[in-house]
Amino acid sequence: MTTLGARIRSLRESRGFSRPALAQMSGVSERAIQNLELGQADPRVGTLEKIAVALGVKVEELVKK
Repeated sequence: MTTLGARIRSLRESRGFSRPALAQMSGVSERAIQNLELGQADPRVGTLEKIAVALGVKVEELVKK
């Protein structure tokens, strides 16, 4: 099973985005993205929505189990 953080990182990297670039596109801080990717934080729904839009996926794709 892949974690949420691993899915975010994989999608980000597959699109060629750095953490700062994803932060700028999503309006979510780079630190928050880092914490999510490392599994050190649980995201709010609004944060997931912003990241999903920036990555061009549905929220469901990020949170699938």
